[in-house]
Amino acid sequence: MVRRTRLLVFWDFQNEGVAVNSVQNVNDRIGTAMRSRFGGASSQMFKAFGGTNQSPALNGLRQASWRVRPMDRNVDQRLIDEARSDCGQEPQATTFVLISRDAGFAEMISDLREDGVDVYVGHLTPETPSPALRNAVGRNHVIRL
Repeated sequence: MVRRTRLLVFWDFQNEGVAVNSVQNVNDRIGTAMRSRFGGASSQMFKAFGGTNQSPALNGLRQASWRVRPMDRNVDQRLIDEARSDCGQEPQATTFVLISRDAGFAEMISDLREDGVDVYVGHLTPETPSPALRNAVGRNHVIRL
């Protein structure tokens, strides 16, 4: 069994964001879930990708130590590029959690898994991620946050 020492959590905030007054609560839920599942990771990085129109909520995440990526366009592509780059540094040691319901990330997930990354999809609402995302990670790799 491969020892996973790196945890990368990417939040597709543009598609699964939360209201400003919920940021701290949701951040706490995510942190608790990550510690309980992946507490052995010695290196952790949390990034949120959203639109510039979401700045107040993203600022709340920044205050909670997330690396925030606000953009006007190409948010999905930036997330994909950074995931491939960050996971590519040590794929066999990396656990990657994508918080999203967007089926457009299924190909990226499949590519990361082929490279040896242990990939999970998290979701914040009772609605589960798309079937394409669930199929890309497998049934035991979907996390309700």
